[in-house]
Amino acid sequence: MTDELKTKIQNLLDRRVTNEFKLVYLLVELRKLMDREKYKDPILRMFANWVVHTSLELRADGSTLVLKEFDDFMIELLDNKRVMPHPYASDEHQMKRCLKASDLRG
Repeated sequence: MTDELKTKIQNLLDRRVTNEFKLVYLLVELRKLMDREKYKDPILRMFANWVVHTSLELRADGSTLVLKEFDDFMIELLDNKRVMPHPYASDEHQMKRCLKASDLRG
């Protein structure tokens, strides 16, 4: 079952994620893989939850981490200690780490 899931994810990655539909599908399938392999990444899990829910009412580690990181970043930005990075750089890193842990190429 997990090998079949990995194959579906790899096929999607090989064809490239170019629209919202493919991104939602990728995050849902990654969430399944994370659950099956007991892969822990609270930030990636938060985004996988967020993509299929209109709101996140329950407090979770990932949402708390993202909000703390955002607060810290904004304080540094407002104090002119930081420049604005690419807005999704961290998210991309989280996903690549998850794919690598499952021997998938992204």
